[in-house]
Amino acid sequence: MRGKLLALALIGAMQQITMGQSASLTGPPIILNLGSNGTDGSATVICAGKEPYSNLSCKVYRMWVQRPKPEEYQKSRAALQKDLATRGEEELRQMHARCADLPSIKNDLSRNLQTYSPGRAASAQRGYEDIKTICACTTKQCLTSAMLEQQTHEQNECTIHSTAVTAQFEKVGERTWVSKYGPEGICQVVSVFTFEHEPSSTSLWTYTEQYTYMNRSADEFCKAMPSSETSVYSWKSGNSVRLQCEEIRFDANPEW
Repeated sequence: MRGKLLALALIGAMQQITMGQSASLTGPPIILNLGSNGTDGSATVICAGKEPYSNLSCKVYRMWVQRPKPEEYQKSRAALQKDLATRGEEELRQMHARCADLPSIKNDLSRNLQTYSPGRAASAQRGYEDIKTICACTTKQCLTSAMLEQQTHEQNECTIHSTAVTAQFEKVGERTWVSKYGPEGICQVVSVFTFEHEPSSTSLWTYTEQYTYMNRSADEFCKAMPSSETSVYSWKSGNSVRLQCEEIRFDANPEW
């Protein structure tokens, strides 16, 4: 039923656009939860300003989910394998230092699980099981196998990022506002933010972020960046994603 309602709403929106009359704002833009086909996230833009809304002060909120890329995971796994190969058996056995505290850890966990949220409880329980597995090993081969097995979960650890940006937008067309900054920082980044509504509707928006890195030779971080990257968030895109995530981490960046 929900899918049918969404489809009907989309058809209605498309019909509104094709009616041909140009829409104008009746207040500062409030653009909520735009999805993206190229980014696993969404964007919200809340603006303040006075008619005719030629200049707007806006807050841009973005949230996205980041899952490790296969090549990043393989690099991490190779590094762990190399590290374990260089360690002697006695050195690896020193990891058993915490094993004496295992009963105390179990008691603390049992008590804390009563107040933990479901997700936090599952994460804590897995952490205890990982320690328990390590403590059961008595040889380097066992320890190495256990640590490599536990490391396989890293490929399914997702991070939810959120940012808030204050930006000044200027109207450059009948339906379009633009904000430009830079070059900024060591990579000399030029940022261009744009949002525009459909010809016949001020409730259907597209928001675009474009970053150009003018000095990619500054350091290793800049060298790893593409010459430019563009992210598009639109009412035409869905705002839900399906990812294989065993564990979720949160990364909320301060406003800038």
